[in-house]
Amino acid sequence: MPRKPRVPPYCLHKPSGRAIVKVTGRIIYLGRYDSEESHDNYARIVADLLAGRPITRPTPSRGEPEPTPRLTIADLASRYLQHVEGYYRKEGKQTSEVHAIRRALEFLRVNHSELQAAAFGIGDLKVVRQAIVDSGVSRSTVNRYSSRILRAFKWAATEELVPATVHASLAVLPGLKAGRTEAQETAPVESVDVEIVDATLPHLPEVVGDGLPGVGDPALGEGELTRRQGDGLEGAESLVKLRFSERFQVRTYNALERLMREIRRW
Repeated sequence: MPRKPRVPPYCLHKPSGRAIVKVTGRIIYLGRYDSEESHDNYARIVADLLAGRPITRPTPSRGEPEPTPRLTIADLASRYLQHVEGYYRKEGKQTSEVHAIRRALEFLRVNHSELQAAAFGIGDLKVVRQAIVDSGVSRSTVNRYSSRILRAFKWAATEELVPATVHASLAVLPGLKAGRTEAQETAPVESVDVEIVDATLPHLPEVVGDGLPGVGDPALGEGELTRRQGDGLEGAESLVKLRFSERFQVRTYNALERLMREIRRW
């Protein structure tokens, strides 16, 4: 049975202040002593030695050691964008989520592009989040951008680009709460007058009009539905009428927004 290779020690080369390791009588320079780079180079050489692989020198045979390439925030953002541009697609076209992620990553890169991704911590995320707040967007948008940044680190962890502990530590930071932050709130959604809805419906195509969730009818109880038949135009037209609750006010408002966009397109 072959003997297990002896693990050579990590040593200091005092004249140069660099870390070295001796393998089969050869001195291999690892980088500045006690630096993260030097420890990474040492770990890789030991792994090669124990596995019986050829030793890969981290530096050229002459001259000063070259730093080991490491993933920066700028690198992470660039790779994640490549991923999302192919992932968020519908019918062959990029969805709006791609633009939203690109915008969130812009905040991440402003002051941290050269920072090692593995060193990005909660304090750094707080700085990025404050920059988003200072841009003037609403609290809900701040939280959505922050979530997109977290997804970038989660993806990087699954691709083994950063340790999984990086995402786990960042995920501890809670989102901004209403009334407990300087971030502005969105304006409350107001109900749409029944008269506006009734005046709009006759001008809408049947297919579009059917997408309207309904308007208030004082004669109906909360949640009760009734169907009103049309006057026998091509096929029977029907209109579902529903008394307003806060939930349906929001739905009706959003539906009218979509309908008006369709009208402008025509």
